[in-house]
Amino acid sequence: MTKTHWKKAYNPNYFGAWCFEPGKDMVLAVASVGQELVRDETGREEQCMVVRWQEPAAKPLICNKTNAKAIGKLVGSPYIEDWAGHRLQLYVDHNVRFGRERVDGVRIRPRVTMTSAPAPVLCEECGKVVQGVGEYTAQQVAATTKARYGVTLCADCSAKRKAAQAASEGGGENAEV
Repeated sequence: MTKTHWKKAYNPNYFGAWCFEPGKDMVLAVASVGQELVRDETGREEQCMVVRWQEPAAKPLICNKTNAKAIGKLVGSPYIEDWAGHRLQLYVDHNVRFGRERVDGVRIRPRVTMTSAPAPVLCEECGKVVQGVGEYTAQQVAATTKARYGVTLCADCSAKRKAAQAASEGGGENAEV
């Protein structure tokens, strides 16, 4: 029987300890990270760093300093722009201090130990599965092309876009002088 955490009844907009099945970790792939205006239950607004996931059903995570440090160390870069495409293993820590209280909080494992593979990413131009290139994962290729061209592209379609862009900027063979 699946149990429902009381906080799920309030349908919060962000990821929290209540999103986990009891005793289970989750592996999610980072889609993007950025500063966003977040409104709490009382209506108070605050700028926060928010991690959005490639998995469409996963709610975004408000990323505190502890988790940001853990992600930076795991990914090998303190720059949030480098985090897209990386898989993170999240878990519930029952010993997080919040003021004088100990509460359940979301934390990042120092390495991904679960073997679940990320969902395949499809090229928005040709429909093929986006593959990794060199040392870049498929998710990193997808995130880079999305940032550069506004759409997720495979390596072949990305190369075609790059060539077309170069040609339109005067770098092609038939460019007028």
